[in-house]
Amino acid sequence: MDVATRLAPFLERLLGPQPPLHVAFWDGSAWGPDEAAARVAVRSPDALKRIAQSPGELGFGRAYVAGDLDVEGDIYDALRVRDVRDDLTLGLGEKLSMLRAALAVGAFSLRRVPPPPEEARLRGRLHSRARDAAAIAHHYDAGNDFYRMVLGPTLTYSCAYFSSSDGSLEDAQRDKLELVCRKLRLREGERLLDVGCGWGTFAVHAATRHGVRVVGVTLSEAQAQLAAKRVVDAGVADRVEIRVQDERDVDDGPYDAIASIGMFEHVGATRLGQYFAPCTNCSVRRDACSTTGSRVPRADDPPPVPGASSTRTCSRTANCTRSVPSSATCNARGSRCATSRTFASTTRSRSAIGSPTSNATVKRRSRT
Repeated sequence: MDVATRLAPFLERLLGPQPPLHVAFWDGSAWGPDEAAARVAVRSPDALKRIAQSPGELGFGRAYVAGDLDVEGDIYDALRVRDVRDDLTLGLGEKLSMLRAALAVGAFSLRRVPPPPEEARLRGRLHSRARDAAAIAHHYDAGNDFYRMVLGPTLTYSCAYFSSSDGSLEDAQRDKLELVCRKLRLREGERLLDVGCGWGTFAVHAATRHGVRVVGVTLSEAQAQLAAKRVVDAGVADRVEIRVQDERDVDDGPYDAIASIGMFEHVGATRLGQYFAPCTNCSVRRDACSTTGSRVPRADDPPPVPGASSTRTCSRTANCTRSVPSSATCNARGSRCATSRTFASTTRSRSAIGSPTSNATVKRRSRT
């Protein structure tokens, strides 16, 4: 009996009698309609072993990275399949039957399939400073040229803000940066902290367009070196400082405003309260903090064109917004804030890392 025939009862139980995808297995058998937009190729029994051993996104991710599973066509069509039967529960009998079928096709083993070599092997306590630094180095120090291919010339993460239907991604990213600046109500000469500054795009934008003084912190050496060079190239080295520093160790506040763009999802659920703390204490001089995650722009967001709106958006969390008059004072607890933890006053050591090609300087700050 081929793989598709053995697994068909369970696939139908999981995805329904009219599945929205086509699955091709390593033995040449297939299940699901040929015309389905979502097409998945299961190239090895190891794909099912990985999914069984690490259920959810991790197992699928490992199988995909290892080449045991592939998606043909639009990957978003395949990802939508997970929502078809998201409330499904299997009884004990069904689980035992599924186990027998997996054994029959060689897709179950008590011996764990090793993670793909690309996966980071992190050690230490979850979200400790050393572990977070190692994770960032593994991810971002892959090389700035790689990220240019993925993110484009702006090297900007997170969502974009399309103010017109014919705008380019680069235009939308710049509009997003301006939208964040407007939410922060930046004024010339103010001091801004950019948490997770990446390659310095927002720091340069805020300094050049709004005349603020910016401190950008990142844990990536590669990001910091390029960010410092871009700061010099933009002519704002007197207003922007790039540091290799954990956001938990920033101790030279207060700041007039804090920005966190595409950063807080890296913090971990257990640390979110700690991460948002500065907005409820004296780490910021005024109610001016902003977080940008992957959020679809709302109709009441202020447009990116300066002066085009008389409202500002107050975000008490990443997903909660309300508009208030720009002249009003927002007293909501933690309003418009998603930033780093309370800035403890401790001693730091500093060393300068110079770039021979740009005369840019990156300051490294670490705990002593």
